[in-house]
Amino acid sequence: MSFSVIKTSQDRLETIGYQFVIAVLFGALIFLAPQTISQLQAAGLDAQMLACVPASFNQYLVWLVTAFLLCVGFTYTDSKRSRNIKNPTAFYCAFSFFLFYLVLTRALHFPMCVDDAYIDFRYVINWVNNIGFDYNPTERVMGFTSHLHIALLTVLLSIFKTVDLGIISQNLNTGLSILCYFLAFYFVRGIAGSGVIALMSSAVFALLPYAYQESMSGKEAVLLMALMLACLLSLQKNKPHQAAFYSALILLTRPEGAVWCLLSFLWMLKDYGKAAIKAWIAPGAILALVGIMLYLAYGTVVPHSLLGKSLMFYKPFPLMDLVLVLRRLADGTLIPELNYFIARPLSDIYDFARLYAGVIVLLLVYKLLDTGALRFYALTVLAYFLMFSILNPYLFPWYFGWFGLVPVFLVPIMVSKLYGAIKQKYVPGRNASSIRVMAIVALVFLIAVQVLEQPFRPVPGLPAITFWWNGAFQRLLIYKKAALAIKEDDPSTISDIASPEVGVIGHYYPGPILDLGGLVCDNVLKYGPPPKEIQVGTGLFSIIPKIVEDMKPRYIITDASFATSGLLKEPWFFQNYQQFKFYPLQLWSDGFYVYKLKKPGTAK
Repeated sequence: MSFSVIKTSQDRLETIGYQFVIAVLFGALIFLAPQTISQLQAAGLDAQMLACVPASFNQYLVWLVTAFLLCVGFTYTDSKRSRNIKNPTAFYCAFSFFLFYLVLTRALHFPMCVDDAYIDFRYVINWVNNIGFDYNPTERVMGFTSHLHIALLTVLLSIFKTVDLGIISQNLNTGLSILCYFLAFYFVRGIAGSGVIALMSSAVFALLPYAYQESMSGKEAVLLMALMLACLLSLQKNKPHQAAFYSALILLTRPEGAVWCLLSFLWMLKDYGKAAIKAWIAPGAILALVGIMLYLAYGTVVPHSLLGKSLMFYKPFPLMDLVLVLRRLADGTLIPELNYFIARPLSDIYDFARLYAGVIVLLLVYKLLDTGALRFYALTVLAYFLMFSILNPYLFPWYFGWFGLVPVFLVPIMVSKLYGAIKQKYVPGRNASSIRVMAIVALVFLIAVQVLEQPFRPVPGLPAITFWWNGAFQRLLIYKKAALAIKEDDPSTISDIASPEVGVIGHYYPGPILDLGGLVCDNVLKYGPPPKEIQVGTGLFSIIPKIVEDMKPRYIITDASFATSGLLKEPWFFQNYQQFKFYPLQLWSDGFYVYKLKKPGTAK
């Protein structure tokens, strides 16, 4: 096999010209905006969201131009050094294609984040507007878990004050996704010594549905993956000071980052001895300073949401997290991630396959991620798998960010090994032709997984992989409508609203919020845990009636499923409350109800 390198400026310009053509083809998708709106309208989407589609295409175009400029810089600098690429022009064109695809899937979406993201946003807005450090003014409750993410959003909102914070957060995640794309490439190339394997790693990240769902969610999973990649790259380059610094930032991004910090310290202690201790002095001081600031502001360093989930939610059934983590490990690696409804019994077969494929992936992680910093990441994957399986907490999607790099690393390594088996002509003691046939089948299967999970919704056109939407997001629009309806009913916004899900409600209603789930309110924790007799099936939450009876919030917004077996069966409730609004949605029940206190009470 002969390798070549782009030798002249003319060759580079020719390659960049091809990349420009690819960028233009991706850019031409903006002409599909009217067709996309029609397809989304046919799917029954809300008019508010449809009105945002043109702005999303403009956002996509800006990021596409940015990605092209980055490709030009990358091609110009990298082509001067790389000499182990068989066809450099095809290589750099493929690199740009997958980067542009990443931009397509991250930038073309609705400006609607997940509900919990809006909890973070209210803290940020209060800080930027000098209202205070609390979710509800005067209440010292640390209802957020990602300190670094909130700090970044605070800085960005201070700069872009007129831009909706949800849009800021989503664009931050798009930028971080592009950073992950490059970090994955440089890290894997340093490990494998192959630009092609590194390109496959970046491509898998670009194709990973979990990665672009979390980018759209407005939460911190993409930031977490970027910091993990930066830390792994630092470890691979033998830069313990940088690795320690990134480990500290990981802890400031997720509280479970304490496990990463401990493992990285022990790893560096093994490799660098006393130098590892010196490397951790400055990051340790930063963590201590942040801890002191949090204690002074909130009286604790423990996120209040951890207490809320442990006291106000029903315990998940035994080993639930083990099952969920194994399924997540399988998704995007050995099983295509399909994010649309599958009827039984096919859904049972699909989940069964995900579960047992996850076991195989876990074994492959230990077996194949065995080089340099990859071995360290394999150990962290095992540690988090054990931690979640044993503690069995209620897991939100962004918690799975710890496992988000498994397909990014594992799939290219498996493809490389299978390709080597196909090329090998003689295997001592074995039938080489049979091995080649099995390797070809396995290789086709791995590629098929990546392809099948792209049109991850059975709808026509661009909405198959962009503008992700489902009933769970529709409920957020309902929360927005309900909050604005209450704001119109009480323009003073001094009345309190109680709800099990307070994110979007608290974002659009500036008045006092009573979180019935206890994530951002301390005064409800004394009522937990919820009685078993009001649990609906295997549901993880039900409103505790005593909270409403004692505190008498002016308004209550809830899906019927959270109140059917408890609150709505209490005779005193309908004596004191009347239905104010109803929003039908066949999600968990018949819809969402807004109740209003018949005799106005005081804000809690």
